[in-house]
Amino acid sequence: MLFQNLNRYLASHPRSDLDGRDLDMLQRAETLAAKSDLRWKVGAVIYDSRIIFGQAFNVSKTHPFYHKWHKLTTHLHAEAGALIKALRHEAFYDHKYVRIAVARLDRTGMRAISYPCDHCFAMLQASSINTFVCYDKHGLPVRLDTDSVR
Repeated sequence: MLFQNLNRYLASHPRSDLDGRDLDMLQRAETLAAKSDLRWKVGAVIYDSRIIFGQAFNVSKTHPFYHKWHKLTTHLHAEAGALIKALRHEAFYDHKYVRIAVARLDRTGMRAISYPCDHCFAMLQASSINTFVCYDKHGLPVRLDTDSVR
């Protein structure tokens, strides 16, 4: 399900407490984001309490998998890259509580709002990833559990 204004929806969604694993993975996503050569640098890590299933940063190439969700894109979003890697991991299919940490850096290297775009949000929800750890508009880490959204 796509929302007309996903950022506004997620900003108003109830937040959960972050644990140490969430903060570690958000820091890892931020380190990945710094590796991107694009203007807006985004990194993503898909994980559970013990395993990292996939991690990636946005790149200026495309992938056929992502074209199902975003036909007009000219680059691969970090969330899609991490999900492609996670889907190759056999243990990914056996875990129920999988989360994604997404970090975005602006041109100056400062943290920026990192909620997934509506295309990535739909793709992740279709893959049963309903917990998002990201930065809000103030650069503060938040955890959003969207199990009720479908």
